[in-house]
Amino acid sequence: MNLLKKGMYILLGLSLTIACKSDDEGNGDSTTITNLDFVITEENDNGNSVGVTPSSTGGTSYSIDFNDPNATGNEDVIASSGPKATYTYAEESGTYEITVTASAANAADVSKTKSHTVQFEAATVLADFEDAASLNLRDDAGGGAVITVESQTGMDGSASNVGVAVYNGAGNWDAFSINPTDYIDVRTKGIITVEYYQSEGLARDILLKLENPKTEQDDIFAIEVLTTSTADTGWQTLTFDFHSNNVTGSHPNQALDVILDQYATMALFVDFGTPVAGTYWFDNIEGAEWGIAVPDSDQDGVIDSIDKCKDEAGPAENDGCPIVATPTTPAPTPTDTNTISIFSDAYTNIAVSEWNPGWGQTTTLTEISISGNATLEYGLFNYTGIVTNYDNPTDVSGKTYVHIDYHTPNASSLSIKLVNTAEPDGATKEDIESVGTIVTGSWQSVDIPLADYTTNLSGVTQIVLESSGGTVFIDNIYFH
Repeated sequence: MNLLKKGMYILLGLSLTIACKSDDEGNGDSTTITNLDFVITEENDNGNSVGVTPSSTGGTSYSIDFNDPNATGNEDVIASSGPKATYTYAEESGTYEITVTASAANAADVSKTKSHTVQFEAATVLADFEDAASLNLRDDAGGGAVITVESQTGMDGSASNVGVAVYNGAGNWDAFSINPTDYIDVRTKGIITVEYYQSEGLARDILLKLENPKTEQDDIFAIEVLTTSTADTGWQTLTFDFHSNNVTGSHPNQALDVILDQYATMALFVDFGTPVAGTYWFDNIEGAEWGIAVPDSDQDGVIDSIDKCKDEAGPAENDGCPIVATPTTPAPTPTDTNTISIFSDAYTNIAVSEWNPGWGQTTTLTEISISGNATLEYGLFNYTGIVTNYDNPTDVSGKTYVHIDYHTPNASSLSIKLVNTAEPDGATKEDIESVGTIVTGSWQSVDIPLADYTTNLSGVTQIVLESSGGTVFIDNIYFH
């Protein structure tokens, strides 16, 4: 206890003595505070943040002295009407005498002291951006957020490497991800803190999502915690508590019970749910614990969390997938007439509102040029969609075939589904047909009879392509 506080207590004691005498001698209205007690709890995973919840019979207010010898003035003395008061000691172990004083009108103050030992444990450093290679940083798949590492003035005022995230307002859920070589384990320690810098004095919704759980179990999903920054410019510390009621399953599993696990990926969203354009800094992400090493199933030097071909070896520069040679010649030029074309340089194409929409597929899509001919390259191809217009469906009922040209080095199947989303669920809503036995290494032209489909072809709004995986080059999708 410092001398200033001791002097205050002496004066407080004298005044209480005089007041009590006056009460006893002047009237009989004095009351007595009894049963004073308090509960001490640890408020962080490091052990140095301490909460005190006081209670008593007759007490209406409390003064909690955390008795920190390192405190300046009375910053370690907190007034409370009863709810928990929290104080953070220095990042070191030590024993402190915590005193709670209960007060009430016309009553003598009552005090109680308990010893509390802080066993400080430094937080696990999940990402300080000094060794960027170990973090396996990834940009948003849609290009909405780009992450780089630069030397900047950090929260402590010194120069260090920080993560610089540029969000371009491309979507509502843009994020960058961190993919360390070990899993992030929140089963025992669930608090993660992030140093965050913003140049606008606005409160922003910041979401931290943990993805790719280690346990392959049906009821274990990605989890997330949403917090809000203060409406200040500059550095601040954000806290995400995965042991609190704020943790939820990630979309579409928000309503399901959360089962904590180890996670391979950490994603950070700024203004979650709202497009945002700006530059934001991140540093010193700490908390939780390290779990086991993230596996490298195909032993190609690319860990599974960033390997897009986990079961097939490939170089890191190609996300762990084998490099597939582009066909040297384009698809043959079609000669059919009276067509409704979806994708072909030979015809005028109808409008397409979405290519490869985000339906949870692994499929990537790149439009490339082969000898000047536009071609669709589908990688990691399990399924994809082509959405025309939900409000203005395409009537192909007067046509005879759906046509497609494909070229693949490694796929073993390819099918085309036609969907009429205006129809109720049932036989006329959608149907899928195979292109037949796959031929690899050359362009193949396929015409599937529309008579094979049970779909109501008067209002097609989606074409769904399904494959076995690998890479498939596609051109000339049309009805004739």
